[in-house]
Amino acid sequence: MKVAFLPMNYGRDWEWIQVLFGIAATDKTKGIVAVREYEDGKTEPVAVAVFDNWTHNSVCVHWWLDTPMVLRHGFFEEVAHYIFVVCKKQIMIGLIPADKTKSIKLAIHLGFVEVCRVKDGYAVGIDQVIMEGRVENAGRWLPQIAEEEAA
Repeated sequence: MKVAFLPMNYGRDWEWIQVLFGIAATDKTKGIVAVREYEDGKTEPVAVAVFDNWTHNSVCVHWWLDTPMVLRHGFFEEVAHYIFVVCKKQIMIGLIPADKTKSIKLAIHLGFVEVCRVKDGYAVGIDQVIMEGRVENAGRWLPQIAEEEAA
């Protein structure tokens, strides 16, 4: 699979992203789209990370992966580099419905930790899990951060 990473483009991407997440875009909403490239020049999205609710030190991240294989092509490294290096944020915040156990497991694998659960926060009977990914836990995804921590 050949994968390219593109900045989210409202004209090209927002309609299908809106269907996935049901979030409203603001002038500060940003994102990275991973697309599979075919030999005929066509592309199709295989992952997206949308960033919103920016603060001085953090950003909320919404994820969608068509296949976890996109992680082997550097998708999380691309996201981590953008948030932690380019934007100089220290924390990514994720909100995951508690019944999405695979998503929670993936977030933990990526270095996120559960901060709290809001009872019935997603829907009645489904808690909202609030997770954080901190720059100090991103060393394996960002070689330059791992090198700085080792020094």
